[in-house]
This record gives sequence, C-alpha cells and structure tokens, in this order.
Amino acid sequence: NGARQARMGRALEYGMVAINRVKITGAPIPFGGVKQSGIGREGSRHGLEAFTDLKYLCLDVA
Repeated sequence: NGARQARMGRALEYGMVAINRVKITGAPIPFGGVKQSGIGREGSRHGLEAFTDLKYLCLDVA
C-alpha cells in the first residue's frame, strides 16, 4: 500500500528510507546528517553546502 509506505517513511527519523528497494544512493541524494550522527550531510548540494563556505571574490584583472 503506497499510502502506508509513505506514512511510515515520513515517521522514521532516518536520513534515508528504502521500502522494497535495494539501491537508494546516487549523486543527487544527500546522505547522513540526522540527529547526532556523523559530521553532517554528504552528497548532493546539501553536502556541498555543509562542507563549504560561500565567498564572493571580485578581482581586477585588467
């Protein structure tokens, strides 16, 4: 039942939930960062944002 699977997936406090699937990883999918586990998210733009600081750099190259 799809509605039951969605309800259960939302209720679990995990970063990744797979129901009737084996592979749930890939470049656009964030990993980790739930509660006190690890050092934050990795993978996807969420992981990139967790490990980097945004900086604007303006150079006069002329």
